[in-house]
Amino acid sequence: MKMGLIVLTIQARDPSLKAPKCDRDRPCEEVNGGKAAMLFVGLYLVALGVGGIKGSLPAHGGEQFDETTPSGRKQRSTFFNYFVFCLSCGALIAVTFVVWIEDNKGWQWGFAISTISIFLSIPVFLSGSPIYKNKIPSGSPLTTILKVSAIILISLHYQGKRLCNVS
Repeated sequence: MKMGLIVLTIQARDPSLKAPKCDRDRPCEEVNGGKAAMLFVGLYLVALGVGGIKGSLPAHGGEQFDETTPSGRKQRSTFFNYFVFCLSCGALIAVTFVVWIEDNKGWQWGFAISTISIFLSIPVFLSGSPIYKNKIPSGSPLTTILKVSAIILISLHYQGKRLCNVS
């Protein structure tokens, strides 16, 4: 994600990498070639990074607590409450403050804020590494994928039969 934000920040900052400005007198030109490639590479890298973080961070946080004890369950519940609260606060800042910065100061500043935030979050996350509990995966991930796929197919099959019987 950080590489994607860097690419987008550079493209938003450098006038030669932007599309030509358009207004009422001049129609907008479609971006193509290297400019379009840079834009899409940046967007895809951000999407790839966000997909990895969104899927793994809650699981990593949730496994830090012992679910076999009442206090561990309470701590895990508290973690997820704070996790969702922080996500909501970040979304609020993103759609208010960062958008205001982009509208009034320029897109490069909005991307720069996001990039700097990611760079600052890395040392914060890594500082907890000595105390993190890491579950070592057991078994093959392909077996898990196949099991989930089989359950989905079976449930879809039974759901289809139920729909046929209802009508």
